[in-house]
Amino acid sequence: MSNIRRYVYKRRAIAYKGGKCELCGYDKCERALTFHHRNPEEKSFSISGGHCRSWKSFCAEVDKCDLLCMNCHMEVHEQLDKEEHLYQERARLPNKECLTCGKLFHARRVDAKYCSTQCSGKAARKVERPSKHNLALLMTVNGWSQLGRMFDVSGNAVKKWAVSYGLGTRAGSSVVRAGSL
Repeated sequence: MSNIRRYVYKRRAIAYKGGKCELCGYDKCERALTFHHRNPEEKSFSISGGHCRSWKSFCAEVDKCDLLCMNCHMEVHEQLDKEEHLYQERARLPNKECLTCGKLFHARRVDAKYCSTQCSGKAARKVERPSKHNLALLMTVNGWSQLGRMFDVSGNAVKKWAVSYGLGTRAGSSVVRAGSL
């Protein structure tokens, strides 16, 4: 369903922007037409992922773009690279402190908050995980479903925590892998 909606949104957006490449006039294949954000700093979301949004907010984002064929789009980016615009912006970015681990890192984007995808994933967690030791102790007396209810997550989520800690997948028994604590 989402692929159909993505296709419908793209067709409507192409028609909304005039139906052809704004630089060369190409209009033979809709799949070869793309949207180029004129100012990346004003970009709220990617057009290809905007099909989940309302048509009104989608159009507001499309208004920040030029409709270009693939060839012209690549030429625009080639020109930007030759002018070293992107490289200069990145070089001017100061080191930032990761919001999760506190480590200093060189940001590649102005809005970067985390030093890695692992730290970003930890920040996105909705529930605080127990320590390895506490989880191992809880596993000895509780099943996966009981543990899930304790932490307001699914039993499968708790099982994944145990695997990531190297504790194995045997909950509800007094057998926790030797040396795992």
